Amino acid sequence: MFRKIRDRVRTWWENISPREKKIVLAMGGAVVALVFVATIYLVSARLSDAEARIAEKEAKLNEIIQLRSAYKEAERVTDVVANRLKNNNVNLFSHIEDLARRMDVEVSDMNERTAAAEKDAKVKEVSVEVNINKITQDRLLDFLDKLEHGAELVKITKFRFRARFDKDKQKLIDANVTISTYKAAG
Repeated sequence: MFRKIRDRVRTWWENISPREKKIVLAMGGAVVALVFVATIYLVSARLSDAEARIAEKEAKLNEIIQLRSAYKEAERVTDVVANRLKNNNVNLFSHIEDLARRMDVEVSDMNERTAAAEKDAKVKEVSVEVNINKITQDRLLDFLDKLEHGAELVKITKFRFRARFDKDKQKLIDANVTISTYKAAG
């Protein structure tokens, strides 16, 4: 069958004029060039799509790597906090009295405040309400800063104050501060 087609094409080719042969060759060259250009275009388009997909996947991979780093850092911080909670043996009354004595701050009253603990709570909060009367703003802020930023796990959870003036027209503050510490339950 292939021979018959080949023979027919050869006969046809031999019977056409030289001018028609040039036209047929030009048309054939144009078809080959068109197929070649179309193939290059399709391959180029597919390569561009593949490069875009690769770039998108690389961006996602970089995001995953960054998230993994952030997760590991958060996990490390959580472990540090958990260890601090487990090893926190601070006695708030003693700690506050000791710091007040060292800084010459007069604490007029301290009361322990216990919050209702949840049944499944993993962290227990211990709070002390402290009243400090007739103190300057600078000394109060210094005292509270040393309390909260010391080596012990202590946080100021509530702060109320009232301004007053003494006989010498000096601005003083009466403060009511709730100071808390946290411990691992059980």
